[in-house]
Amino acid sequence: VQTRLEAHVIAMGMPVKLSVNDDHIKILSDLAELKSQIDVDRAKRAEERAEAVIRTEDDTTAQAALARAQARLKATEQL
Repeated sequence: VQTRLEAHVIAMGMPVKLSVNDDHIKILSDLAELKSQIDVDRAKRAEERAEAVIRTEDDTTAQAALARAQARLKATEQL
């Protein structure tokens, strides 16, 4: 029996649909980026822009942008 384990860090958005079978997992999401694909500087700038908007107004688009930026930054800190 050969077992191969791989670990990947992924920034994901919501909602997420997960399907688990004997030998694989399927993940469906509106946003999924591998750690290696994330531009940290761009994510930090996006986080700063969203925070600036949120400080001045209650903007759901800015809140969603902030959540995406923070998910990307958190993914880059893993492993």
